[in-house]
Amino acid sequence: MVATASSLTGGRTLVLLDNLENADIYMDFWTDLQDRDYNVTLHDVNLPMSLTKHDVRLFDNLLIMSPKMK
Repeated sequence: MVATASSLTGGRTLVLLDNLENADIYMDFWTDLQDRDYNVTLHDVNLPMSLTKHDVRLFDNLLIMSPKMK
C-alpha cells in the first residue's frame, strides 16, 4: 500500500539546495512532486531569497535540503 499526501496550503514549493549543480540527484523526487501538481522552485541556499513580497507569501512549502548549511 502506498500513501500520498497533498499540501493543504498550496503547491508553490521552494527547495533550498547547497549546490544547484547537484539537483539532478533528486530528479525522481522533483518529478514526483510535479506529478502531484506541486510547482517546484530550486534555489541555492547561499544566494539571497525572499519568501514574501508586499507581505504576501511567495511559497506555500519550504524544503531545506542543505546538510552543509549552519
